[in-house]
Amino acid sequence: MNALSTPSAHEPDLFTRKFRLWASCFDADRDFHLTRDDFARTADRWSAAVGLPGDAGLTVQMRDTLRKVWDTAVSPDSRYDNSGASIDEVVDSMRQVLTTPDHPATATFVDFAGLCFLMCDRDGDGYISEAEFVTPWHHGLLVAREPAIAAFRYADTKGDGRISAEDLLRVSIEFLSTDDPTSPAASLVGRVHHH
Repeated sequence: MNALSTPSAHEPDLFTRKFRLWASCFDADRDFHLTRDDFARTADRWSAAVGLPGDAGLTVQMRDTLRKVWDTAVSPDSRYDNSGASIDEVVDSMRQVLTTPDHPATATFVDFAGLCFLMCDRDGDGYISEAEFVTPWHHGLLVAREPAIAAFRYADTKGDGRISAEDLLRVSIEFLSTDDPTSPAASLVGRVHHH
């Protein structure tokens, strides 16, 4: 942890702040309690945001992938399958995942990022525009518009108003690993620092 990410006495560490925001992306009813179904329903919100029907192949794949995220990352031992998990329990599970080398959930996160890209790329040109990115990030993952726009612009390293699947994967991986609270990647799912 560098000096920038050292929390004050009253502020949680960067990892906790990032993954509380990440977990809240799946908490549409805002009850601070997550279930496997909450993860799956996120696929339906995402699909609606990009104009796909609930029975579309990509929607079904996203739903299955998000259930797999729950099964491999949040509740690999089925401890939360019946009762669900609090936001902080999800954060603790993610801490375990990301500190375990070659954890099985890692591949699932890559699959999730790839599906996010495919669902955003509505015209199929292999790139997503800022609008194609921000709309599902805002309506599907419940991320505020400003951090979504900042994350897109950070991923757009060429400055041409579009990002590739590789750009999105790079920023997603950086989100998982960065310890710099000022990095736009740290705010991929919401603002983690204050100006």
